Amino acid sequence: TGENIVQVLSGDGVTMTNLATPPADWSAANQPTFGFIHEGRLWGGGNQNDPNRLYYTDLTSHEDFTGGVSGTVAVYPGENEAIIRAIPFKSLIIVFKKPRGIYLVDTSDPTVANWKVKRLNGALGLAGAQAVQVVDLGGDDMLFLDTAGNLQALSGVTELGLGSRNLSQIANMSNFIDNVVNRARLFDARSIYYAAKRELHFALSDTSSTTNDFRLVIDFN
Repeated sequence: TGENIVQVLSGDGVTMTNLATPPADWSAANQPTFGFIHEGRLWGGGNQNDPNRLYYTDLTSHEDFTGGVSGTVAVYPGENEAIIRAIPFKSLIIVFKKPRGIYLVDTSDPTVANWKVKRLNGALGLAGAQAVQVVDLGGDDMLFLDTAGNLQALSGVTELGLGSRNLSQIANMSNFIDNVVNRARLFDARSIYYAAKRELHFALSDTSSTTNDFRLVIDFN
């Protein structure tokens, strides 16, 4: 939540407990806003104390952020405001910042010291923390709404942004989105990939609404 201490449920227990050994930065009401499992470790980030840093546990325990081979990865701390979301994608972690910026953390090397951080694109931004999904399009891809309300494919994003158009333009969706979407509420967009039907669903607000009151469905069949 960004404010509450991370909770743990061990084995077949029925009582939640606090994370045993969190990073020193996760203190009081400064807590992470996202977390995920990637290559055997628990990762988290988005806390106010250091919003441009990812934290990871030791391989032997998903609660140990301070011992063993645990640590942190700084993601271009001098650029933009904060990490809004990070998602594991194959051997990479895709990091989105606000108001813009997409970065890659390459953890494919077994030696932590050899991990690399790279900027993928400095101009595009993620609309909101829940506006991105990994999908199967005959080869995995990641689709997201950018801050302008355009549907983007990660595979088409480059540093210079040349050589491809966003999916909204290709599918002639731009005019529809321009006319019906409340762009001021894109930060609250929600998404889910419906794998059985190969559909990507976005919950959005129309131009006169302050709640997510309609659904945009992208059918990949």
